[in-house]
Amino acid sequence: MKERENFLFWRSYWDAIKLIDEPEQTASLIRSLCLLAFEGIEEEPEGRLASLAWASIRPIVSTNRKNYENGCKGAEFGHLGGAPMGNQNARRKQPQNNPQTTPKDKGRRIKDKGGELFEPSTTLSEEEQIFAQKMAERFPLVWRMSKPLTLAEYNRLLEQHTSDQLKEKLERMENTPDLPRKYVSAYLTLKNWLK
Repeated sequence: MKERENFLFWRSYWDAIKLIDEPEQTASLIRSLCLLAFEGIEEEPEGRLASLAWASIRPIVSTNRKNYENGCKGAEFGHLGGAPMGNQNARRKQPQNNPQTTPKDKGRRIKDKGGELFEPSTTLSEEEQIFAQKMAERFPLVWRMSKPLTLAEYNRLLEQHTSDQLKEKLERMENTPDLPRKYVSAYLTLKNWLK
């Protein structure tokens, strides 16, 4: 295995070392720390304060050492590239990095009292943006659905139902805990619930 050239020295190590008044104990603790990090050899430091500090430092250094060793073992397989044969990850479609071929996010987000939920699109009219803003404020859970209710869909529903009926069902949808996971389209859900 390749000889280790460095290791992480966390602020918490320094905070623990600062508490030790005796230079001999400090040196013993630093020696134990370097022995474990570089050589993989565990040696208990001399002195009570050094041993106490070592009890909090040793598990972290030991874990980092194991991670380093595992990384060295995996490096010998790195030249093969990709996921191993038979691995499920090898079959998955990888994301595209080319901005010309990567599909754009349809993210609809408007800032409401609870945070950012909608980015107004330049294709929406002012009336549609106002509707979207109100939906995001009054019915944030309904708005987070994969296909939130649009103004055109709302107007289509108004042709068959009263605004009070729609408001009642929207409130019922808002009070459904797993709404965004169970349902995809706010329009189709409303249409179904209004039957």
